[in-house]
Amino acid sequence: MSIGFDGNNRYYQAWEITPDDVETVLDEYDLVTTENVEKGFDIIDADEVVKAVLSYTDFDDQMNASFATIEEILRREKIVPSDREQVWKAA
Repeated sequence: MSIGFDGNNRYYQAWEITPDDVETVLDEYDLVTTENVEKGFDIIDADEVVKAVLSYTDFDDQMNASFATIEEILRREKIVPSDREQVWKAA
């Protein structure tokens, strides 16, 4: 996610999924490898993540929704184990 300043004294935020976001989720499973990060990043549906994020107004809830959605995608694609309890939870 990035936060910017538009020059008219207004802040804006734009959600952008990065490899670091995927790495954050993989780290909870001790599965951080270059291959897993690249594979995970390549399969992430940014629209799915942004839709989940924008269903919240609180920044912390948005962050949790982002990581929870990334984790759900990685679980669906069997990059992280689905037999463990989900680490990230949307509010």
